[in-house]
This record gives sequence, structure tokens and C-alpha cells, in this order.
Amino acid sequence: MKPTRVIVALAVLATGCTVEYDEGGGATDGDYHGEGMGESTDDTKSDTRMTVGAAVTRTCTTSSLAPLSMQIAAEVQCIAPESLQAFSESDGITFVGPSVIPYLAPDGIAGLQNAAIIEGSVQVVSAYRTVAQQYLIYRWYRAGRCGIPVAAQPGASNHESGRALDVQN
Repeated sequence: MKPTRVIVALAVLATGCTVEYDEGGGATDGDYHGEGMGESTDDTKSDTRMTVGAAVTRTCTTSSLAPLSMQIAAEVQCIAPESLQAFSESDGITFVGPSVIPYLAPDGIAGLQNAAIIEGSVQVVSAYRTVAQQYLIYRWYRAGRCGIPVAAQPGASNHESGRALDVQN
């Protein structure tokens, strides 16, 4: 390959997606707001420095993974914009807890908006999940922790592709 072709190829690759992040690691194009997965206990307080392994036994919230999950969601949306789209709280749609990752597949957002119109309100507990979040939820389910009645194995959850959401009502 000629040197000019290499330079042009690198220039094209360098103009790909860029996502701005705040100092805490979260994407600045949207904020995460809530997830109320499981029962509320004294050990649900999140430490953003906590490892995933420690969170398995010490918490009942995926909020310690929220900044990383927001970065992953923003990158997925950037790389494949047709696969995930951001949504926000609006008339009839509210987030429950501190770690809803507000991304879904486009038809999922349309379904959520229609449900909010029909029901009057929808309280979103969980939407898009990264494999790390699903891992925590699955481990809690297997251990009988956090009041989780059922959970898919990591890699097999429709949450990981933005095609599922959990609602409180």
C-alpha cells in the first residue's frame, strides 16, 4: 500500500465517532437516572470504586457500573446508530432509581411511548444493560439475593440489545 493511501485511511478512521466524557467517566450527551432493581437494603449504597466482584456480595444495585455502562451505550449508538437510541424522562415516562441506562432499540422506544400514552404513566426500572450489569443481576438471582425473581444469563438477555425493559407498574 502506498504511503498516501495509508495516511488517507488513517484520516478517515480518525473522523469516526467521538463521545465526550465528564471527569466521573459518564458520557456528557445524557444523564442516567434510575434503576430500582431488587429490594432496598442497607447494603445498596454504591461505591463507584467497587469492583464488579465485590458488588456481587455487597450491593443490590448496578449503579456502580452506570458510568461505564453509559460510555458503552454512547459508543454503541455512535458505531451503530440504528441499534440503540437515547430516550429521556417525559410526559408519562419516569425513571426509578439512580442507574437506568436510557437507551433502547428504536422500536422499543416507540413501544414505551405508546405504553405511556395508553397507561398514563410508565415507571422504568431498567432498560439497556451492559453485559457487566447483566452479570451482576444474574449472580444476584442465582444467589437468591436482591429480590430478583428471574434473570437471563449474561449474553442472553434482551436488555443487552435494547429490546427489553423492566417497569415498576
